[in-house]
Amino acid sequence: YFKATDKAGNVKTASVPVENVDAVAPTIKISGNPASFVQSATLTAIFADDLSGVKTKEYSLDGKTWQTYSSGITVTKNGTVYFKATDKAGNIETEFVEVTKISVGPTIKITCDPASWTKSSVKLSATFTAGSAAIKTKEYSLDGKSWKTYSKAITVDKNMTVYFRATAKDGFSQTEAFKVTTIDKVLPTISLKGNPSKWTNKVTLTATMSDAASGIKTQQYSLDNKTWKTYSNALSVTKNATYYFKATDNAGNTKSTSVKVTKVDTAAPTIKVTGNATKWAKSAKLTATFSDALSGVKSKQY
Repeated sequence: YFKATDKAGNVKTASVPVENVDAVAPTIKISGNPASFVQSATLTAIFADDLSGVKTKEYSLDGKTWQTYSSGITVTKNGTVYFKATDKAGNIETEFVEVTKISVGPTIKITCDPASWTKSSVKLSATFTAGSAAIKTKEYSLDGKSWKTYSKAITVDKNMTVYFRATAKDGFSQTEAFKVTTIDKVLPTISLKGNPSKWTNKVTLTATMSDAASGIKTQQYSLDNKTWKTYSNALSVTKNATYYFKATDNAGNTKSTSVKVTKVDTAAPTIKVTGNATKWAKSAKLTATFSDALSGVKSKQY
């Protein structure tokens, strides 16, 4: 109300209704915070403002980044959840709730022995660690369907995926898969080229060694199948013999092969000439005998 009185004693009063002032913050009522352990919880917030009304409803999982609230918030881990209401007058109210009863599931750590390439088998060991509740069952599966009780390391003799599962007493279960990829029982391959089918005075033997799984670790050759040397380049051969090649992969598998070279002739033919006169004569008849003990004489000329 307002009143004015002049110096002559006249009085005037006036009033104005104030209706659009709201200095009271909105209210937020939060429900759904579990009192006992559960795997997830849905938090519901009721926003209210009796004067100007609620303008925006928001929530945050870190107190910094805000998102529009439209329905219950499902949480699957413990932490603080924040809610914020802003009314049409600009008043802001923030509330938070500490969620502490979300069950933490068990964890599974899997190790492989050996961890490197092998030509035999591997052992998979699983370490099960309880979360919020004690572990009730420990299991493994070779196909992800049929489960067996896990009590000790699992021996695996081929590359495959092995599954491990832990179930806690509160019903929370965790499954982990381990893919075995380091078993190689296949021998390397050796491809040889260069052994001639026709006579020649020089031979170059080339060996191509490969392994599709673990890969080649060493490449070797030998002239007697006893003393081995590293094979790195094509082998030049100058005599007939058996030559040996060996490949070993990273898993320890070894493949040996040999090639028998029989068409190398590096010795020149021989020529024996008779008939040369030892005394003076009107003529002489020369006879040449050509011979080659290996490839044989191809041509005879004078």
